[in-house]
Amino acid sequence: MIMLAFDLAQKSLAKEGEELCGDTVEVLRRPDEIMVALSDGLGSGVKAGILSTMTVKLASTLLSRGLPLDDVMATINQTLPVCKKRGLAYATLAVLAAEADGQTRLLVNDSPQALLLRDKQLLEPPFCQNKVGEKEIQQSEFTLQEGDLMFLFSDGVIHAGVGGILELGWGMEGLRYYLAKKAHASLEPEEWASEILDIVNILYQDRPGDDATVVVLRARSPRSMMLLSGPPEDAALDRELCERLRAFPGQKVIAGGATGNMVARQWGQRLITKANYDDPTVPPKAFLPGANLVTEGILTLNKVIDRLRLVLSGESIQPKEDGASCLARELLRSEEIHFLIGTALNPAFKSLQSAVAYPTRQQAVTELVRLLTRLGKQTEVEWF
Repeated sequence: MIMLAFDLAQKSLAKEGEELCGDTVEVLRRPDEIMVALSDGLGSGVKAGILSTMTVKLASTLLSRGLPLDDVMATINQTLPVCKKRGLAYATLAVLAAEADGQTRLLVNDSPQALLLRDKQLLEPPFCQNKVGEKEIQQSEFTLQEGDLMFLFSDGVIHAGVGGILELGWGMEGLRYYLAKKAHASLEPEEWASEILDIVNILYQDRPGDDATVVVLRARSPRSMMLLSGPPEDAALDRELCERLRAFPGQKVIAGGATGNMVARQWGQRLITKANYDDPTVPPKAFLPGANLVTEGILTLNKVIDRLRLVLSGESIQPKEDGASCLARELLRSEEIHFLIGTALNPAFKSLQSAVAYPTRQQAVTELVRLLTRLGKQTEVEWF
């Protein structure tokens, strides 16, 4: 049986005039499972944000304790209040739980229908109505396959265009049409989320009438990565480290100018530094035949740390091509990460003391490992 890993991207728009989005996404990763909860708080702004946050936090807490999805939904429905005026729950909830063997459960409580993109075809998971507690809940059980994309939405996505470009909004029919039309595009989850919300914003004429959130989950085969950063303290080990990197069967990443030059010498290749800056705060990448990614060292690693912290706070890596964004995405797409870290003294470190939070490789890699562990990654570090 093929075991799966999962990439996740999310993006939100806040209602016009509101600084805070009333939708909240909570992600819980386990070694062989990912759980995603999306809640849309009634109304907008701070109040809606508090309600949706309470809902997903309660859901994630119960799920982390091993409570079945049915019991989670029942507990939430019994715990959270109902708006007396509208007769609606104060927050909607959709929970997706996918295991490494592909077995997936989806429960939807007042949220829009989830969609599945498989082999360029747009499908709807087979739903049935089940009574959970005192409420009817849409429930679906199915098996995800490698390459599948799952889409979760809040109401603001479905209602885009209401009273503006489209009198009744584009609705699920318009959303399905758009996704089916884009099905042949080879987009990353981050690109899917961005493109969908770009269309939503256009339909709202840049004045969103409701909070809107998209969550995109992709199932894929697991990946491993080896990251080499820093020449070893003993130069006699240069060849050994470079050969280990060359022989590694997964993604090969080099972080550091001196490291890149060392590998280029040992591999008999030419290191080519790119001149363009995709982000003026991140040093440019380089190209080396045989390596999947080559970046600058300490400055870039510090920027990677910043991006991973944003991911832990619920944001996605933006689809940019600077070295830090590319490296952060590669780390997130890998389940096993092997660090080979050289400890040779770099005189440039002294000038970085006040410029970055982690001016040495030891400090930067230690923090990276801490963040990656929180993200459910398996890491191994060897110092040389």
